[in-house]
Amino acid sequence: MTGVGTLQPSVEKLYDAALLGDGWGNALETLSRAGGSRGVMLMHNRNRKLLASIANDEIREPVAEYLAGNVPPNSRQTRVSFTHDIKPGFVTDYDDYDAPEIARDPFYQEYLRPLGLGWHANARVKITGGDEVAISFKRELKAGPYDDADKRTLNFLLPHLRVITRPAESVFDAETRGMVRALHQRGRPVIEFDAGGLARRQHGIFDGSRGPLTVLGPRVISAEPTEQSQLEAAIFGATRFPRRPVSLLLNDLAGNRYGSCPW
Repeated sequence: MTGVGTLQPSVEKLYDAALLGDGWGNALETLSRAGGSRGVMLMHNRNRKLLASIANDEIREPVAEYLAGNVPPNSRQTRVSFTHDIKPGFVTDYDDYDAPEIARDPFYQEYLRPLGLGWHANARVKITGGDEVAISFKRELKAGPYDDADKRTLNFLLPHLRVITRPAESVFDAETRGMVRALHQRGRPVIEFDAGGLARRQHGIFDGSRGPLTVLGPRVISAEPTEQSQLEAAIFGATRFPRRPVSLLLNDLAGNRYGSCPW
């Protein structure tokens, strides 16, 4: 890990990206190199699930695979967030795992290791209700784990990251819209809800007779009336603070069953 002085020019690039509303990938690429890593991600998590991200160019493609759900589940989403609940600043893999746990964790062994990546330093930048913005440095397996000296150097970044968080959130919004499009293209109908649990937009249609759901104005109606209360409870839990993911099974009028997971 390099020192604070090496990080300073990359911080200036982050400010430029925030002011101009562009150039995030290049700014994060510079930050990644200055921090001795191969990848840096700014992440928007909701209920400890990655919703959208901005990454440097080198890891953008693997990150897209992760967002599409094509890799093993990431246990770090809950473990690292929990550590952040009790410890400020950057945390590392060995703040959350011991070596045997990493050796048998599919996310590390089946996803990160084939990419040549192995070690993380993460920090929470902002938290509002169930939403948080966090940053993750990822460096090569051969470089060895981040240590306490690395964390002290990286903590220099946190006040600056908090300043540029608001401009970054507009990029997250665009990334989230891209995720909705990707889900739609994979044949998964998507319904967007506002914070009050009302339907904002519907993307795609269900197979079968009419599908298990119908969007009528701001309301979502189940095809089977006896399932309406379950549906409303799931939407309520997914959209009100503290938000929580809720899965349920619904039926269409032809008796076909559908899994639904609003968030």
